[in-house]
Amino acid sequence: AFFFSWLIMAIFNYFAELYVFKKHNGKHVDSSLIIVLARIFGGLTIAVFGIYIIEFLGFSISPILAGLGVGGLAVALAIRPVLENVINGLTLYADGGIKIGELCRYGQKLGTIESIGLRSTRIRTLERSLITIPNSEFANMEIDNLERRDKRRMEHVLRLRSEISIEQLRVLIVNIRRLLLQHPMIEAEPVRVRLMGIGDYSINLNMMAYISCRDNEEFMAVQEDVLFSALAQVEAVGAKIAHSTQYQLIDKLSSGNAEQRQKATEAVAAWHEQQAFPFPDFSFEYKYEIKDTIMYPAKTSAVRPK
Repeated sequence: AFFFSWLIMAIFNYFAELYVFKKHNGKHVDSSLIIVLARIFGGLTIAVFGIYIIEFLGFSISPILAGLGVGGLAVALAIRPVLENVINGLTLYADGGIKIGELCRYGQKLGTIESIGLRSTRIRTLERSLITIPNSEFANMEIDNLERRDKRRMEHVLRLRSEISIEQLRVLIVNIRRLLLQHPMIEAEPVRVRLMGIGDYSINLNMMAYISCRDNEEFMAVQEDVLFSALAQVEAVGAKIAHSTQYQLIDKLSSGNAEQRQKATEAVAAWHEQQAFPFPDFSFEYKYEIKDTIMYPAKTSAVRPK
């Protein structure tokens, strides 16, 4: 009987995994649900076959069920947490709020949903550790699905040194606002570039816009591009970024690195000339070329690389 039960479960699991991994390469959005349903139907099939075999052997199932009345109550109380986890797991699927592979914030933590099983949900954290949370607990959490944002919000405060003139400030606000409206990855509405106040050591500009993307890496790349352009506009009008120090750096202190600035300018110009500008990212070919080119540990290390 044990072997027969194991065989039934193995068959259901085999066809479920065959559907998930062969047809969808293991990336089906509801792959975990398919496996869970296969296990449930496998268990029900075993129960039905068990009842059929008992009746086939000439035993009546009614007295057995009656005898389980009192004991069944105790068993039901004992397996109540298990049933709660199963029901809440199915509720997570039915609700559709999360799916496998989506990045979510649960409580104060972030992680990617790896699987939703009969008893628990497994989450891969940003530190790459694996957390297992009972479904009854996870279903009652406030879950923020970060993958389903239609766009992503970018907001920064530019702190400028106080010697900037009012005319320079107005020109800078207009230039940055124009920059955001011109950028192809920025939503036209809402876009905000405003003078937000005067601090202890700076004049503060608020810059806010929505970037048309969902992926976090793409968002970081677009935001980087926007910030580079905003800093270029600050430099173009002759303004300076303020720092929270007791004194401001004077021009003669910055003259010592003129040679380094020139070298950096030439390097960036060479990137453009060679059509190898490494923003928003390196090219695929360059990544492949430099992969594993640093020796670790060093040749002189007492520990040899494996």
